[in-house]
Amino acid sequence: MTSPGGSAKPLSQKALRLLVSDLAGKIDRLEHEVEQLRLDNQVLKDEIARLKNLPPRPSFKPSGMEKATQPRSTGPGRRPGRGTKRDRVTREVTLQVEVPPGSRFKGYKTLVRRDLILAAEGFCRNSGAETAG
Repeated sequence: MTSPGGSAKPLSQKALRLLVSDLAGKIDRLEHEVEQLRLDNQVLKDEIARLKNLPPRPSFKPSGMEKATQPRSTGPGRRPGRGTKRDRVTREVTLQVEVPPGSRFKGYKTLVRRDLILAAEGFCRNSGAETAG
């Protein structure tokens, strides 16, 4: 590595370490200064918005992406899911149809239909009353 002044003279190990530590300090100072300028700029933007009677800046909530990368807890506070879909077939009916002339067989088609069946049901209930006696 050559010296920072532009001469072709190589730097010693000690000089390189000193240069790197000096540059690291400058980087830290500049990062702090940039952050301070961002904060000052935001304060000025807020003041301009207030003077123009604009609505205040909304508060940003965390996006939730951090939670999505963490494993979910299966503790007692978690509600159970809806479960599997219960679409049971209770009755199968095969329809016999008359085939029109000139038609071709293209296979079977399964159709699931849901019906609501209301039925009157009579029953007798014995109360089993006991008498004191």
